Amino acid sequence: MEYNTFSQRVIDTIHQKLEEHLSKNSTTIAAFDADGTLWDTDVGEGFFQFLIDQRAISLPPDPWAVYLSKKRVNALDAYFWLAEILIGQPL
Repeated sequence: MEYNTFSQRVIDTIHQKLEEHLSKNSTTIAAFDADGTLWDTDVGEGFFQFLIDQRAISLPPDPWAVYLSKKRVNALDAYFWLAEILIGQPL
């Protein structure tokens, strides 16, 4: 299945709106609905890649290998691990 990417204009608009909001609000919370009603791709894996890229949490060396290894054995265990690595993280 092919997916269309956002145009640069849409990405720039999203960034602009976020920056405007963040400059006016000291407390901001983001909530993501990832149950498949808004999109049908695996947003969890995309978010995991973001966490790796941003070094946002403590992860083992080569976290993708850990995740894929768990997923090959039992996908549910891999998904639970993705949730568990976020335990204790502030919003």
